[in-house]
Amino acid sequence: MALKRHNGLDSLLTHVWDQICHGANHPGHPYHSPTFGSIGAGGPNLRTVVLRAVDVSARALLFHSDRRAPKIQEVDQDARVTWHFWHPEQREQLRLRGTATLHFEDAIANQLWQSSSPQSLKLYTKSQAPGTQVTAPQSGLPQHIEADTFSPEDLSVGRQYFAAIRTIIHAVDVLHLREEGNYRAFFEWENENVTSSWILP
Repeated sequence: MALKRHNGLDSLLTHVWDQICHGANHPGHPYHSPTFGSIGAGGPNLRTVVLRAVDVSARALLFHSDRRAPKIQEVDQDARVTWHFWHPEQREQLRLRGTATLHFEDAIANQLWQSSSPQSLKLYTKSQAPGTQVTAPQSGLPQHIEADTFSPEDLSVGRQYFAAIRTIIHAVDVLHLREEGNYRAFFEWENENVTSSWILP
């Protein structure tokens, strides 16, 4: 089946946001687990995250993390971040640059905690921080949590370690690989004004 070719910048940008929203809402979509990049003391750091929510009008992407994880300190020290998405069937790559903010006890964090599944929230019940050195492969979760024999009260222990990370996107770079010729576009926002252009791949 021939892959769609977008000839208009507006329709391409609409397609991009539609696909990102689809990724947030459907676990099987390639955009459900993008790569999130931050800047650490040793240089750039990349990791796969789960995209939890998208607000197109605000150009905002959300995921959650253990607030003891190194990425929290990295974002706190340098809010410039990058997201990378790859759709193998559509042969589409997205690179999104933005500014991230950390949310611990506010409405954004509370809403994301309340809307998240028990399976994702149980990860925050471990007593030791991610990255802690251990003597054997293990999750660090309490045994009854690991065995899925837990109550909502058991999960509440993890709320103190829960953080929401919200990114406001400032630039989108779209690349489509096509047999008839690759093409690429770039979108950048200054306040609410967007400039867009076709650029060479």
